Amino acid sequence: DLSNQGFSFRGNGGVRATLWKDASISANYGFSSAQVYLQGRSPGYSYTSMGFSQYFLNRKLALNVSVSDPFHKTRHREGDQKGIGYTTHYDYTYYERTARVSLSYNFGKLDQAVKKARRGISNDDVKSGGQ
Repeated sequence: DLSNQGFSFRGNGGVRATLWKDASISANYGFSSAQVYLQGRSPGYSYTSMGFSQYFLNRKLALNVSVSDPFHKTRHREGDQKGIGYTTHYDYTYYERTARVSLSYNFGKLDQAVKKARRGISNDDVKSGGQ
């Protein structure tokens, strides 16, 4: 006998710009409206991220630095769920801001030439005479 109705949506977008040879910056933004579940709703949220990338040694060595949600140290979420015979309330806070640094090296050579498979049709069952 449970039912719930509603509308929810999500979206995200990003930009990337080259600063100088083999260096770029990026920024992303995303959002989500409240999500509708059978027993209730979850609150909406948004997120941001920014990054910097620099290549070295003919693009074999890459340094990446990024930060997620630099404008929110923590995120607070609160909501209720209701069902037959129960009601639940949640209220929690968690750390949102994160930073990452990565260094990667490409040891091999990526050959971008893709060989096309040979394909053909052989009609060996039809020989001269048309039969």
